[in-house]
Amino acid sequence: PAENKKRWEFPLDELTIFVDPLDGTREFVEGRVHNVGCLIGIARNQRAIGGAIGVPFPRCNSDGSSSDFVVHYALTLGNDENFHGTWPHEAGKVEGSGTSQYQQGGEENVTVFTGDSQNPILSKATKTAMDLASSISTNPPTHSILGGASAKLLHVAMEPNSIALLHFNTELWDTCATEALIKAKGGKVTDFFGSPLVHNSTKTEGNVLGVIASSPGSLSSKIHSALCEQMRADVASVKTLCGVSKWMGAFTSNDAQAVDISRDLDGSPVSKQWIEKQFGRTQSDKSCSIPSLKSYSVPESDTFRGLMSNGCRIVLDWETEEDMVDHESSVQRSRPPQSTAFLKRIVMADLSHAKSKIKNAPHKLIRDVKSYGVESSFLTSRACKHGLIRKAGVRVNSVYGSDLRPILGTSDPEKLIESRFMMLLEDFSENDGWKQEWLLEEDSCRATLKTLAKMHGYFWHGSSFWKENDGEWGRELENCVWSNGGYMQPSLQGWNQLNLVTKGWLKRLPDFEDHLQTIPELDG
Repeated sequence: PAENKKRWEFPLDELTIFVDPLDGTREFVEGRVHNVGCLIGIARNQRAIGGAIGVPFPRCNSDGSSSDFVVHYALTLGNDENFHGTWPHEAGKVEGSGTSQYQQGGEENVTVFTGDSQNPILSKATKTAMDLASSISTNPPTHSILGGASAKLLHVAMEPNSIALLHFNTELWDTCATEALIKAKGGKVTDFFGSPLVHNSTKTEGNVLGVIASSPGSLSSKIHSALCEQMRADVASVKTLCGVSKWMGAFTSNDAQAVDISRDLDGSPVSKQWIEKQFGRTQSDKSCSIPSLKSYSVPESDTFRGLMSNGCRIVLDWETEEDMVDHESSVQRSRPPQSTAFLKRIVMADLSHAKSKIKNAPHKLIRDVKSYGVESSFLTSRACKHGLIRKAGVRVNSVYGSDLRPILGTSDPEKLIESRFMMLLEDFSENDGWKQEWLLEEDSCRATLKTLAKMHGYFWHGSSFWKENDGEWGRELENCVWSNGGYMQPSLQGWNQLNLVTKGWLKRLPDFEDHLQTIPELDG
């Protein structure tokens, strides 16, 4: 009904239209015309949000009747605003709204759709998917060979308990519309390592890291997540796909790699050139004394996946004097920079917890966006770099470089969710004598309190800090950090939040002591 229709308006510069007038050219030529699709996809800020998938030569409708053509359409804006349907309407079926719940039966057979490519990585992923389906599902899975990218993805959107694996030569126009339909129905689409697809109009390559799509429901989702995890652990595949010269290089580690986290803010693997630049090396400066970066790795064991941010340790393999023996350059190279760095990455629209705050706690989302900017501004301020670290002697992570893309000038959570942040930080690694402790022993506790006291004392009202550089450092600091540092104060929480905390504590109190008794670290 017209009264139930909703209108969305977006700036044109946020939108990209991807058109594929004939997806499945080989299928068309070889006579399998039912696998052909005509695709119009809509991407907003690099993410597929809508599309129409025309099937000009369908075999038949679901009710058995014939049809000249069928169009599947979808719009997914996140935050449970999902709409999908088919035209002409299937018999007895109306347009969908919200996330589809049709796949809940774990007793169904799992179907894995692929093409007939003999690519060894795709073959390995297919076997892994079949093995996972066999171990998770109660019934044996089926491997189905199907041509056409849109045909495979359309099957995932329409059939429960299905997984599709696409090769590494599909283009963005192959996946934009179909991804929107799958997401509108509650499914998931990623590359082979679990990172979201990026539909960026300026991207020079297509889906070179492959495509995995899964239908809605816990069974398919489990297989999808486990498959991506195993592909990250398959170092040979990672080296082939990500170990190219412009990205990771020929790294030597045989450990699982967190290549879903070590991405730039546009979704591509972080490049060696970008890392070199953060350490002061430029490709055009032939006299640069900083060594070049041969390769890097991102051990899965040193990776953090959180509710509101992700991070990974990057192990850096710099060029050494031995590597430069055959070089003609007479430039005297300096000592290689740090052997590790830590990458902190936040793409808020990719974080489910952040997206849930749009409806549940929009004031917290506003705070979160500001907090990322405050963190970076403080770490890069003269007050921190020259004052706190050098003069007060407090060890704080240096920032080698950053890419900050906050959405400014608005308090609308729907817009703020598009904010993105990335920082390359000094790494306090175990190799340099650092360690993390969950519970501090007495000596560590005293050292911690002493360091905190030193930091607060350095910035205390009336301290010499406020006179540094005629007070310029202080004014810079006041402009870039919170006016106060206590988020738990009542004025920032709201009365309702305080009531929730009270109720939660009263519920937790009766078994709080019993729970503490179960923690081995607290023995004695």
